[in-house]
Amino acid sequence: MSNEIEIAEDKGLEIVDRTYVELKESWKNVESKHDMSVALIEDKDCEHEETWIEELQKSFGDAMEKEVSYVHSKAAAGKKAMDEERLQETTKKDQEKMEKMVQQMTIKRKTSEIVFQQLVEDVKPVLEMDCITAALKKAQEGLDAAVADCKEANDKYLELLDKDKADAEFIWMKNIQKEYNAITSRIAVGIAKEQEKLKKLESTSKSKELCNLRLEKLKMPTFDGDIRQYPATYEAILHMLEQSTLLRVRN
Repeated sequence: MSNEIEIAEDKGLEIVDRTYVELKESWKNVESKHDMSVALIEDKDCEHEETWIEELQKSFGDAMEKEVSYVHSKAAAGKKAMDEERLQETTKKDQEKMEKMVQQMTIKRKTSEIVFQQLVEDVKPVLEMDCITAALKKAQEGLDAAVADCKEANDKYLELLDKDKADAEFIWMKNIQKEYNAITSRIAVGIAKEQEKLKKLESTSKSKELCNLRLEKLKMPTFDGDIRQYPATYEAILHMLEQSTLLRVRN
């Protein structure tokens, strides 16, 4: 048995275990033969024999320590490899999950953009019509909901992107907001014009009503020649004339 035991290469646990089993068997044989030898030799030679066996015992102990160290290092390396494999699997699953979320948010973002653009196109011809206040208000409500969906999709999408891609997303939302502001401004102008037209129509209608007013003709009392009715008829005529004069003065 050599005095120097080294595990110079990574032979694997199975080979190392088999080698150390053989080493242990060899050590048992050495111990057994040493005991037999000591029993047969004289006392003066025992000192040399004990020195020899102690050196071998030390070498054997060193070898066993190296085996334990090797087994522990292999176990640690195996655990590390398993941990790395689990980490890679977890990372892969997280990446797949992230990619799926990005795909879903991309679809939602595109869908919300299509809805918004369609509403913008639908409202443009309405702006050229008359008497469309109700239609414009309904279109405004639809645009408000659509741009809110775009903002929600934008916010969630930004959470999944890195800085470089996020810059492009900022530009996308900026363009959506710009188009929204432009079309809603036109809607506001259209509603204001329509309301102004209604006010003018109401004013014109009231003026016509006033022009069409006619004062009721005064019904003058008649005198049939009966002298007895003359005083009463005369007083009635004076009273009506006074009322007519007061009415003209008030107006």
